[in-house]
Amino acid sequence: MWFKNLLFSNSVSSRIFLLLLVLVQIWKGIYPALTEIRSDFPNYYVSSKLLLEGKDLSDLYSNEHFNDLIHSYGIDQHGKFAPFPPPTAFIMLPLAGFEPLTAKRIWTCINLLLLYGVIVLFGKIAKLTLLQSATIVLLSGVALFNNFYLGQVYLFILFIWMLSYLWAEKRPGIAGALLATGISVKYFPVVSIPSLFVKKNFRMLMATGLSLLGIALLSIIIIGIKPCNDFINSVLFDHLNGKLEGQNPYAFAFQSWNSLALNLFSKDVIINPDPVYDWPAGVFVLKFFVFFGLISTLCFVIYKLRTHPNLAEYSIVFCSLFALAYSPASASYHLLLMLFPVALLIKLQNDNERFIAFLICFLFLIGFSGILFDFINSRISFLPFRFYRLILLNGFFVMTSMRIVKRFDA
Repeated sequence: MWFKNLLFSNSVSSRIFLLLLVLVQIWKGIYPALTEIRSDFPNYYVSSKLLLEGKDLSDLYSNEHFNDLIHSYGIDQHGKFAPFPPPTAFIMLPLAGFEPLTAKRIWTCINLLLLYGVIVLFGKIAKLTLLQSATIVLLSGVALFNNFYLGQVYLFILFIWMLSYLWAEKRPGIAGALLATGISVKYFPVVSIPSLFVKKNFRMLMATGLSLLGIALLSIIIIGIKPCNDFINSVLFDHLNGKLEGQNPYAFAFQSWNSLALNLFSKDVIINPDPVYDWPAGVFVLKFFVFFGLISTLCFVIYKLRTHPNLAEYSIVFCSLFALAYSPASASYHLLLMLFPVALLIKLQNDNERFIAFLICFLFLIGFSGILFDFINSRISFLPFRFYRLILLNGFFVMTSMRIVKRFDA
C-alpha cells in the first residue's frame, strides 16, 4: 500500500518525506525555542526558581502574584502556576539556577533527547525500525513543534509513561515510580491503572501508589501545606470541570465540550452576546449526553474485548482516547500523548494494513490540519471549524472503537 512506500521503506521518497518533517520541526519548533521565551516555559521555570531560592510559596496559586514574579525575573510574558499540581514545581529545579533564556535552551536540548527516546520506545512497542517510528512520531506536527516552541513537558511525560509500560513486568518498582511521576504532573497516565488490574500486576500497582504518596508528602514538606491545600480546594476540581481561573472558558483554543457548550447555549454580554441558542441549561444537557455517549462507547468496547488476550493494552488505548475526546481543556501539545496508544494499536493490529493506513492518515490530519483551519478561521466564522480538533478526536475514538470491535467479532 502507499503508506508502506512512504513510511515503511528505505526508498528515496520516504527519506525525503522524513527530511521534510524534520525541517518543519526545526522551522516551527526548535529554532524559535532556542531564540525566545514564550508561555508556558516561564510557569515551570519560575516555580522551580522560587523553590530553589527558598522563597515563600504560599501564594503559588495567586495568578496576579505569580505573574508579577515572572516579570521580576526579567521574563516579558504573562503566566500563572494554576492549574498545575504542586509537584510540577520540581521539574525545572536542575535548570532554575540558569538565566531564563539559557534554561530554555537547555530544556530544548533535553526535549530533543526525549524526542529521540520517544522514537526508540515507539519503535520497541510498535515493532518498527528507528526510521519508521521517527516518521510516525514526527507526523504529530503541530503538537510536537508547539511542545518545543512553548517549552512544554509533554515529551517528558510521554517518555516516562511509555517506559513504565515496557518495564512493567521486569522492573515493576521503577515502572510504578515512573507512572506515579507522570500522574503527579499531568494526570493523564492514570489511564494505565486499569491495565495493571487486568494483568494483575499488583507489584507495580503498589509501587505506583506508594510513589504517589511519597510525591504528595514531599510536596507538602517542601512546597508547603497552603499551596497543596489551595490546589485541592480551588484548582483541581475546577480544572476537571473546564474552569480555569484567569482564562476565558468560551475560548476556542480549549477545544473541549465545555467551551463548545458555552458557545452554543450560554450568553455573556461581553464574550458571547449572541449564542446559537440562549439556553443556559443546555450546557449541562449537552455535556451530560456527550459524556454518557462516550463512556457508554468505552464500556461497550471493553466489554466486547473482555476475553481478548491483549485486553490490558486495549484498555490503555481506549481509556486514552476517551480522555482525549472528553478533556476539560485541550491544547495542541496534549496530542503528543496519543502517540503511545497509536504505538499499541500498530502493535496489536500489525496484520491489518487498512487500519494502520487509517491511523497514519489520522495522525497526519490531526498533526497538520490546525494550520489549514487556523487559516480558514481567520477568514470565516463557522463554529464546527472552530472546534475541528474536538470533532476529529471524538470521531477517531468512535471510529477506532467500531473498527476494533467489528474485527474482533469477525
